[in-house]
Amino acid sequence: VQVLDAERAMVSKEWPELQVESKRPRDIEEMVTRLDSSIKFLKSYATEKDPTTVFSPRIEIENKYYSEVVAGRDAVDLLENTEQTESEIERLNSERENLSGQHDWLEPWKSMTGPVEHLRELENTTCLTGLIPHQYYEDTVAGLSELGSAVEEISHTGTLHACVVVCLNDIAGEVHKVLRSGDFEAVSFEGMYGTVRDILTNCEEKLAHTKVDLEKAKTKAGELSAERLKLQILSDHYVNLLSRENARMTAPATENVVLLEGWAKKKDYKSIEKIVAGFSASSVDEIELAEGEEVPVEIENHRSVRPFETITRLYGMPAATDMDPTVFLAPFFALFFGLCLTDAGYGLIML
Repeated sequence: VQVLDAERAMVSKEWPELQVESKRPRDIEEMVTRLDSSIKFLKSYATEKDPTTVFSPRIEIENKYYSEVVAGRDAVDLLENTEQTESEIERLNSERENLSGQHDWLEPWKSMTGPVEHLRELENTTCLTGLIPHQYYEDTVAGLSELGSAVEEISHTGTLHACVVVCLNDIAGEVHKVLRSGDFEAVSFEGMYGTVRDILTNCEEKLAHTKVDLEKAKTKAGELSAERLKLQILSDHYVNLLSRENARMTAPATENVVLLEGWAKKKDYKSIEKIVAGFSASSVDEIELAEGEEVPVEIENHRSVRPFETITRLYGMPAATDMDPTVFLAPFFALFFGLCLTDAGYGLIML
């Protein structure tokens, strides 16, 4: 059924005094967003094959099971567990990246034997630690030596030298100028205690524990993924609720009555009457076409051709008096798409 909004509905044009509710169902929208995010997350940890295919994009379930999932608490609990697990994985991934970065940052300084807090406890001298690019290293060391400053190289790679610079407090300003000219990158051990090797060992232990916890969280995500059908059912339920609320919000209404105007296939009209009859204070009637009103177009094809309807809808629906081109497009699309894949495969083989 295609439900028209107030702007397109003919009843709005005949009775312009009808009102439209503008309040959005934010709680339902939030729930749909949460469910979509959790389903996407669980799919990335799924261990079993996706039961849906191109020709069968939906999973068939019984009405009883659908009602149980929607009315029960299990799906909501699963959603909350999924969100907690996703947050835990994000936290552990961030912690792992931070620890790995800290480990790589400390690695050049592991040959320092003294506790790093001693570097902050000097009274008459200033101790600076940092990295000097290789192309500026000799000139920087020479400039520091002229000032009477001592430089100890801790380690070096092909491009950087890890150094400790010690100078009297009186010449610290001049030393900073020389270091800036040498593109010196300061490294701070603020908040750290013990030797660099001890800090590295502690960092490695934390990193190992984090990796173990991360694997446990991923395993839990895989277990939760096996039950994601419940979330998909609940998502369909809330998407339907949202569609219903959006239709109600945009439909013309009085203080006590909502008027839903739309189009339905002739073969579906009896089913609509039966559905509406199940609700009290509700009725459905056919109305005459208004002058100049256009009839929407819908296409129907055999199950084997139905997947190719997407192509027709993509390029534009035929007019009401035209022939449905889907059945003619299907074999040619399949043929030429297959040729494209074949040529690509042949090209890869030749490479």
